This record gives sequence, structure tokens and C-alpha cells, in this order.
Amino acid sequence: MSIVPRRRASAVPVVATKQRAEASRLVRRVLHRILEGRHPWGEFEVWPSRYGSTSFCLVVYPPGAVRSERLRFRAMRAWPPLGMLLGLVAMAVASQSMPVVVALVIGGAVYGGGALALARLAGPRRRQIRTLRTSRSTDGSSALDWGPQQMMEDLAALLLAAEHEHRSGRIDAVEFELAWGEVWHRIGARRSRQDSRRRED
Repeated sequence: MSIVPRRRASAVPVVATKQRAEASRLVRRVLHRILEGRHPWGEFEVWPSRYGSTSFCLVVYPPGAVRSERLRFRAMRAWPPLGMLLGLVAMAVASQSMPVVVALVIGGAVYGGGALALARLAGPRRRQIRTLRTSRSTDGSSALDWGPQQMMEDLAALLLAAEHEHRSGRIDAVEFELAWGEVWHRIGARRSRQDSRRRED
């Protein structure tokens, strides 16, 4: 019988494995947020504007948009600032060895070509994306685009509540899509009324 004491199994590999698993989950969540967005139905954005006002934008994808469509929609919507940056970089690089006019053409081609490619990739369903925008100044007044501030907040709350109920299992996919479709149709109806008034004017 051996009298050499057995060494305890080190807990370091187990801890390292758990840390790697947690890091992997975090990376997946971050990539999911960047590529697909926080919500399957679209986006609700709030950002500060000039002169102390706050801007709001509710973007609603066509009901039932699948993952591949959402990826293409987000890429198309993200392109304007990203494409402008890439166009400027391309222009700066090209200007080192080419005339300025040619560099300008190259920068514009990068921006325009990317926009056309992403629009084509997004397909005809991109025209069904509905957007509601408004801004609120520090005194509480709103500048209207496709709807009043209260309407936007109500629709966003309806979508967020339906998404939460769906994730928690209290409603199924069909009921969630019905709530999503209701908001999408209400934005479309509001926009149609606004367009009709403008034509009459």
C-alpha cells in the first residue's frame, strides 16, 4: 500500500472552464445585439439632439420578419453612417496616389455601391418597414413627423409588453405576431392619413 499522499484535484481548470464559458456567452450576446438588435420586431431609439431636445424613433419591421431578414434590414439601416466613414477612408487612401477628383469618385462609389447592394439584398420587404419619429424639447412640446409623442410611447410599450410576455411563455408566437402586426398597421394607417392631407393641401 502506497504511503504517498494523494494530491487534491486542482480547482483551477474547472474555474477556467467556467470563465471561458461565461466569456463565450457574453460574446454571443454582444454579437446578437449588434447583428440582430435587441428586439425581433424592430428598434426603439432615443438620443439627445441639439438645443436640449430629445429625438425618438420607432422602427417596426413587417410582421413575422425572420432572422435573415432582420440581419439584412439592420445592415441596410446601419449603412449610411458606416458607408460614409468607409467612403471617406477610401477617398483618403486614393488621394495619396490619384487626383482629388478621382478620389472623390472612388469614395462616392464605395458609399453608393454599398447602399445599392444592401438595398437589393434586403429585397422588396424593406419598403414595408414602418417608422415613427418625433422629438421633444426641454419644455415638453413635440415636433411631429408621423405621429404624436404619446402615440409613439403607447405603441412602443405595446411591443415591449408583448415581447416580454412571449419570452416568458405567457403568449405564443401567433399572439406575439398579432400584437406586432397591430402596431405595424396603426403606423401605416397614420402615415396614410398624413399623406392624404398633404395631397389635399
